[in-house]
Amino acid sequence: MFKIFAVGAAFALGIVSAHAQAPGRQLSAAECVVLWQEVSTDGSLPEDDAEDIVIDFDAADEDGDGELTQAEFVAACADGNVRGTATTGPGAGTR
Repeated sequence: MFKIFAVGAAFALGIVSAHAQAPGRQLSAAECVVLWQEVSTDGSLPEDDAEDIVIDFDAADEDGDGELTQAEFVAACADGNVRGTATTGPGAGTR
């Protein structure tokens, strides 16, 4: 009986852990601000620099200029279109 409980508990913990690290988890506003400060240059984020953190760059780049403004980045965060990093919190863990 104890083995069944232990296996069930381990399985449940694995599901919770996997869910917490799911790509596309919506970052908090604070996490978005920290991440923007880490990755933006001159108030923008070029597509080449965003490839590891923005899931769908074309969807985030509302004006289609190939760079994200802070407003576009924040909107992408709110849509769950930005991955976290080691310093901003859970995410895809790509950095």
